[in-house]
Amino acid sequence: MLAIVLVWVMCPPGGSISEAISRAAMLSAIEHLAEAGATDFDALTPQQWEAFVLDFVACSVEEKVINELGSHLVDTPGTIAELDATEAQLHDFIGGCVRDALADSLGNIASLTDAQVAATVETVYTAAFDFVSLLGDET
Repeated sequence: MLAIVLVWVMCPPGGSISEAISRAAMLSAIEHLAEAGATDFDALTPQQWEAFVLDFVACSVEEKVINELGSHLVDTPGTIAELDATEAQLHDFIGGCVRDALADSLGNIASLTDAQVAATVETVYTAAFDFVSLLGDET
């Protein structure tokens, strides 16, 4: 139940593309947490909350990059297998960038401000978009 409340409070329905991206990222992060076996948000450990926040930030960047690719019709790999491989590389790249960007905050994720998270998303987004562009140049 807390997961649903979390989505409605942090990412209310309607609004801008940015809000839709946040909502999709939140739902993806909740899904990943459930897949990892954590189904009771009230019982999450501090480490699980930290992993959840890092995943939410990473999913936000991924959603933003994917939206940008779709909106501007950036060249993407030609086959489904190539697209899946690119998506996996992008996911790993973004996850590593988010963890690096927030390394100083690990263990104290709750103290992050909205501005710090937004700045991290923008920094990692720029790096991820450049990464995707490089991958596109290789095909």
